[in-house]
Amino acid sequence: MGKHALYLLLVRTNTRYSRLLKACTGMEYTHVSLALDRDFRALYTFGRRFSSLMLPAGFVKESLKKRVYRKNGQAPAMVLRLDVSEAGYNCVRAAIRHYRRHAWRYRYNVLGLPLMALNIPWARSRHWVCSQFTARMLALSGAATLPRPWTLMRPTDFLKVPELKILYRGPLCDCAPWPEEQAGQFLPEPVQ
Repeated sequence: MGKHALYLLLVRTNTRYSRLLKACTGMEYTHVSLALDRDFRALYTFGRRFSSLMLPAGFVKESLKKRVYRKNGQAPAMVLRLDVSEAGYNCVRAAIRHYRRHAWRYRYNVLGLPLMALNIPWARSRHWVCSQFTARMLALSGAATLPRPWTLMRPTDFLKVPELKILYRGPLCDCAPWPEEQAGQFLPEPVQ
């Protein structure tokens, strides 16, 4: 273990949707994305397909240099790392290839959001939110113990996954890339 890793980016941007989620839930982070490398060349998640519109939404490939992230450089962010086996990494990579090939089939789980708020698990076929997708990928890796069912996972719940290591906490614009040996030095405030 340790040769392969998955990276999570937790963030709270200044979009209307993110502000609404923060107001309704009080969550410090309202979005989570998954990267297969520490440089975040590509982030995978369920979110908006067009930066100016909340919907349509579904499986998307994000970039720190484009769209919503580029406009929200000072947004609070956190980077987490999960060490995985080669087999677990390859399973996640294969799943992401499948999602990318069939992205049009996957939609955002708008109907599931109220159920999540009420702690009612509902596995809706091909409809997920960012945290459900990320939870499914961590489960697929076989390297993480989720603190609740994947259908109820929220972005801040990933802070309760004992196998995840916090690498960075601070403004989004400074979160990547960085040398691996400096990981953990970018924590400007104590992390609970």
